[in-house]
Amino acid sequence: SSSSPSSAPGHLVLTDAQLARHDGSDPSIPLYIAINGTIYDVSSGRSFYGPGGPYAHFAGRDATRAWVTECFEGPEQWTHDMRGVHEMFMPKYMDETLEEAAAGKSADRRRVRDEEEAQKGVEKALKHWVDFFGGSGKYELVGKVERDQKAWEQAAPDPPKLCEKALKKKP
Repeated sequence: SSSSPSSAPGHLVLTDAQLARHDGSDPSIPLYIAINGTIYDVSSGRSFYGPGGPYAHFAGRDATRAWVTECFEGPEQWTHDMRGVHEMFMPKYMDETLEEAAAGKSADRRRVRDEEEAQKGVEKALKHWVDFFGGSGKYELVGKVERDQKAWEQAAPDPPKLCEKALKKKP
């Protein structure tokens, strides 16, 4: 019998709702987490990711935002929504004079450069976790989350605010 592409190892495609069933509440089905849309089987880490475990809030969902920001406190943070995360990598400046700020010249140039650097910070933090799960050898990559991102963004609430811990990391 031939295996369909959707059920071959690494080719499972689940919606967020389907992924939610893999939260560990039913021990007869695999325990999954997703990061950046990639689904991993973390059943071997059930004591960590299963019900009652310290990372149970990651089970059955794509919680990319929480991994990157380390904002674990509330369910609004346990999402794939990365809007606004770059703000935690935006520097705080105290050195701009009122005149420069009023002219907006150096601030505009610096803001563009800072946005680019902040995006690199997000990518570096995300890469750390993608590499952790992808390279661990413990957790098998089983597939992808299927999401109509454009439709999701149109229906989505405002992104969660960054937690205090993330804001303290500002350069």
